[in-house]
Amino acid sequence: MKLGFMIYSLSRSLADGTLTVPGALALMKACGVEGVDITDGHVTGYTAAEVRKMAEDAGIAISAWIGGGNLATSDPEIRKASLDTIRALIDKSAEAGTRNLLVTTGGCAADQDK
Repeated sequence: MKLGFMIYSLSRSLADGTLTVPGALALMKACGVEGVDITDGHVTGYTAAEVRKMAEDAGIAISAWIGGGNLATSDPEIRKASLDTIRALIDKSAEAGTRNLLVTTGGCAADQDK
């Protein structure tokens, strides 16, 4: 079994500037992590290639790229935009060097029956 980490777990520290993405990866490596799941929203401002390089420099494999859109919507324009976002995420995960993409699809709106 290999130890992994979701960068999402450090979202507060990334958001308030306590940690940078390279700092987060260094912390993970110090904890013995071998792989990281990268949440697209937590690496805003970096290209997938830059994130890949940061992970490689830290000695950590990118296990998966995570992102998504709202596919539960009844609005065809929102759904189309979400599908376009997911298509871009496929490219990002390939650029980041992982073959794994975890897609979140949104929740049901108040007027939708689960």
